[in-house]
Amino acid sequence: MPQTFIPDDYRIADLLNDYASGVAPLDVLLARYGVTAERVRDLAVLADQLREVLVTVSPAASFVDDLYRELVGHKRAARTLWGRVQNMPPRVKLAAGIGGLTLTAGVLLITVRSLSHILETLANRAEAAGESAA
Repeated sequence: MPQTFIPDDYRIADLLNDYASGVAPLDVLLARYGVTAERVRDLAVLADQLREVLVTVSPAASFVDDLYRELVGHKRAARTLWGRVQNMPPRVKLAAGIGGLTLTAGVLLITVRSLSHILETLANRAEAAGESAA
């Protein structure tokens, strides 16, 4: 298998990644990557310190359950129009309500004006018909 050229920065990064992950001891990784110990001594010390300080933490089961219900449960409820409305933030619900009231008031205003115009026209015709009969 032909050996490919890997720049030193990448070899050192891969070596440190493997070392920090605990793949192999440092001397084995130095031989595998062909890097001298002097080149990575300080970084290996830093990786050791990080490994000691950074511990694996698992979230509480209640947090996982709440997160699951929040993410998956809302998706199920939001499939219907009513589910989407229920999941809206209060400010959005208020804005939608105000917009709906404004639209309704506008439609009513147009209807009342049209109706009054129609009634006025009918009254004028009836008056004109009454005058022509007399």
